[in-house]
Amino acid sequence: MKFSRFLWKLGNFVEPYGLLPKVYYRRQTAMSPLADAVRTGHYSLAEIERRYARYQAAEISIAISRHDDMYVRGIEGNLDHYLKVGRAAIDLIVAAMVASGRTRFEKILDLPCGAGRVTRHLKAMFPDATIFVSELDKRREDFVVETLGVRRAMANPEFDIEPTDFYDLVFVGSLITHLDAERAKRAIAWFCSALAPGGLAILTTHGRRHNEKQRANHYIDDEKWQSASNDYHSTGFGFAPYPTPLYGISVCSGGWLLSVAEALPGVRVLSFHEAAWDDHQDVIVLQRADERS
Repeated sequence: MKFSRFLWKLGNFVEPYGLLPKVYYRRQTAMSPLADAVRTGHYSLAEIERRYARYQAAEISIAISRHDDMYVRGIEGNLDHYLKVGRAAIDLIVAAMVASGRTRFEKILDLPCGAGRVTRHLKAMFPDATIFVSELDKRREDFVVETLGVRRAMANPEFDIEPTDFYDLVFVGSLITHLDAERAKRAIAWFCSALAPGGLAILTTHGRRHNEKQRANHYIDDEKWQSASNDYHSTGFGFAPYPTPLYGISVCSGGWLLSVAEALPGVRVLSFHEAAWDDHQDVIVLQRADERS
């Protein structure tokens, strides 16, 4: 019996009693994603390679919050997928480190942190960093802070308060995907303004791949989505609200996203990749200039 299948069966039986094992031993990948870059000799990647190797060998917590809506209990293979998405975030960060020449980060912000799907991997990859998290659902935020030993960052859901702290790395997984156009622009600007000199912001968005998935998975009512899809094709951005108006599901083109980024002073576009996170969400990496204006 595969270890993942054993964990699934065990978890379904004991999870209601809080008895899930606390760590998950990562399966080693056959080839590091850094291997090709190391062989080219174009970058000095020894420090990143060592850090990634330590991460691969690290134990990843599988303590799951009861309020974690990213982990659906009772579905075989969901634990593997949950951990895979977190590992994919680290791979995105490693690629950004290679592109920027960054080898370490002193301060990291994970927002929104949810119930720690990515945070647990950040802890393993960057044990020497101070990690900050924020989440509107305080039950999830409390779980992450108490279970993973990270710090809280002030919530700013409207992105209308100037940042009081600055970070070397900001990971924004699946937030822009739920904002309308104006709030999305404010959020992108806010995250870039919260970067320390040379800092990196990694943001995920819905693009062409999501528009395809909507037709199969019906994430939101088809009638609402038709209007959002029409706006997306005509303007580059579409939004379908949830029953609660502040949030919904958005989709934006690479062109729209890049135009927003290019308008931000002191920020450069490091990379943009379609469907790069979990074969679904697009990923843009932005970097703050070496000196703040």
